[in-house]
Amino acid sequence: MEKKVSKRRLSATPSSEIDSTAHVKNLTKDDKDKILVIVESPSKAKTINKYLGNNFQVKASVGHVKELPRKEIGIDFDNDYMPKYVIIKGKEKVVKELKDYAKQSSKIILATDPDREGEAIAWHISNELTPLKKNISRALFNEITPNAVRTALEHLRDLDYKLVQSQQARQGIDKIVGYKISPFLWKTVLNGLSAGRVQSVALRLLCERQSEIDAFTPVEYWTILAEFITNTNEIILAKLAKIDLKDVSIRDEPSAKAITEEIKTLSFSISQIRKRDQKRNAPAPFITSTLQQAASNKFAFSSKRTMALAQQLYEGITFNGEPMGLITYMHAHEAIRPTSVYRRPQDLKTYLDKNQYQLYELIWQRFLASQMAAALFEQTSVDITDNKSKYLFRANGRKVLFEGFLKTFTDQNQLDYEEKKSTKEDTDNEDIISILPTSINEKDPLAIKTIIPNQHFTKPPSRYSEASLVKELDNYGIGRPSTYAAILSTLVERGYVDNLNRRLTPTELGKDVNKILIANFSQLFNVTYTAEMESNLDKIATGETDYIHTMDNFYKPFIAALLIREKNPILPQNENQRTCPKCQRGTLIIKWTKRGKFIGCSLYPKCDHIESNESSKPKAIVTHVLCPKCNKFPMVVRIGKFGKFLGCSGYTEIKCNGALNLTKQETVMPPKMPPLTVNIPCPNCKTDMYLRRGKRGAWLGCANFPKCKGRKTWSSISTDEQSYYQRLLSEHEKKIQLPEIKTTDGTPLDFSLKIEDLIVKDEPLKKEPIETT
Repeated sequence: MEKKVSKRRLSATPSSEIDSTAHVKNLTKDDKDKILVIVESPSKAKTINKYLGNNFQVKASVGHVKELPRKEIGIDFDNDYMPKYVIIKGKEKVVKELKDYAKQSSKIILATDPDREGEAIAWHISNELTPLKKNISRALFNEITPNAVRTALEHLRDLDYKLVQSQQARQGIDKIVGYKISPFLWKTVLNGLSAGRVQSVALRLLCERQSEIDAFTPVEYWTILAEFITNTNEIILAKLAKIDLKDVSIRDEPSAKAITEEIKTLSFSISQIRKRDQKRNAPAPFITSTLQQAASNKFAFSSKRTMALAQQLYEGITFNGEPMGLITYMHAHEAIRPTSVYRRPQDLKTYLDKNQYQLYELIWQRFLASQMAAALFEQTSVDITDNKSKYLFRANGRKVLFEGFLKTFTDQNQLDYEEKKSTKEDTDNEDIISILPTSINEKDPLAIKTIIPNQHFTKPPSRYSEASLVKELDNYGIGRPSTYAAILSTLVERGYVDNLNRRLTPTELGKDVNKILIANFSQLFNVTYTAEMESNLDKIATGETDYIHTMDNFYKPFIAALLIREKNPILPQNENQRTCPKCQRGTLIIKWTKRGKFIGCSLYPKCDHIESNESSKPKAIVTHVLCPKCNKFPMVVRIGKFGKFLGCSGYTEIKCNGALNLTKQETVMPPKMPPLTVNIPCPNCKTDMYLRRGKRGAWLGCANFPKCKGRKTWSSISTDEQSYYQRLLSEHEKKIQLPEIKTTDGTPLDFSLKIEDLIVKDEPLKKEPIETT
């Protein structure tokens, strides 16, 4: 067991005893005593090694070298919660090499990342190297550039044990929750499941949002737009805003039509024009959470992908023969900025891959914008009323007076998204901003050109995307932004959440796990408690509280609640139990296997009675799309291995397997021409190949795809063969008549419509063929 290390031992060599300035001034001096610098990452080591002279050697620990043991909890509850650390399996060689290098060095500088994880890594390495009785100090730098590294070596400090204790407390509490609650889930749901302190709260948020969506009842409402013509034949598009000085509330079509007809009989004029200047301040630079959100919204990057790319940009990219860190370190709530604003994205494009470039450009533009002046707008509102002052239409316009920061950072949708507190609604705004005529005045008469009543339905809360869930967690102060990527990945990998079309939906398993955790440990897995715990961990880091006090406050009530629930678990999924119809002694309970859940007798294996669980089957989502194969039944939204698709609802009745794929934008994909099988052997498996016509011309792919991914370039066959097969393909395409996709009322489908606009509202699935003309 690793002994508790005193502050004195941690501070093996006070920084004042090291002539760090001499180290920097004599980087190229031929010195027998090397200075060992230890960092986490090999790429980081490679970059820093280029900056320092022959006096230094830079080595990597490749992340953490020690951790709590995998097969036991590793915390001594009878000895002030002392953690028991072991060398990570496979890291023995790394630790030995670091010790060997340390023996040959006069001084050791621990230059791991400037956060609590980095401090903990440095502390573990220090404990391994302390027996060598070498001078050990800590260096901090927020960016990997020559100046930043040299400055850090001039200002060495001791290890900060408060930061180490904060990391130990987080790791210890997370280990206790996972180690104690996961077996509870094994007994009550399914073996192999896991719970996590922050992970399970994130799951709760997802399930609660899904419950709101499931309980939502759409309400119909109507809006009325009108196009007015000025004396100079210019158009003003306005929306009906008031009726008899009250806000508009039109609930059905008859009301909308009656209002529309009355409006047509009235004369209108401009009653008021209001202008005001509006200022939009420059946004702050990205922090970790807002960078994850922006990269998700703009590039569809997952949080995991964003953090990996940011780490690459931080650790260094080689250009002009020199490695250089391009951005600062990703601290939780500190600005992420380019290490030099003069390193323009376009100048680095040839040195970065596509995704690195996209992220760097985003960070660079945002930081530059943050240093610029506010944008100025002129906001104009035009009120249009009838001669009876009953109806008031309003038109809004906006003119840019001064671009300011928008010259650099143009994504106003992202800024609107960040300013919103709620994550329940999408960013759609029903207010219409249009270009208003310049030559209009109050009391000008207007003629109605067109009047357009529009039907709408209120929308349920939006499902979380990765971006909006990160925003919600950050708003509540739950977890660390650097861990959000791992949390989201775990939820998907455990089968608790589906990530389809960039929307997070809890699975049946996820819902049941959440129900059990909330029923039994509601005080542990809630937003307020988790945010308070985050605050307590911060207080350890600042010295306002300590490790033992925080662990005590957590563990004692936690273990008391756990002991009660282990003896008497609450199983909300097994409420309203029925007597087993087979043995008449047991009760029917919900059970889980890896294939799903079913209902079985509580006395199994003595009684083997089982029933299917109809409640676990998702409700069919019916659309207005008619099946193109049978032309009889509407299609329903189904979820397959590769995401959502449309399947015929008549599969059970007439065994119709008609299906339509969906695009990434959730629109219906038009039918594709089936390939032509040609007598050309696949270069991999020798099977015949498919000939298709793509955007760039004809191409050949193996008929055994996806088992075989063999392809053959069109240019690899002779000109005569190309002509022959082109002729066959043209004849094939003439013979094939692609099905016309129609809606259930017989009209051709508009392929630009999203599935959400094609869903049948408030109607049960009718298992009857549709009569079509």
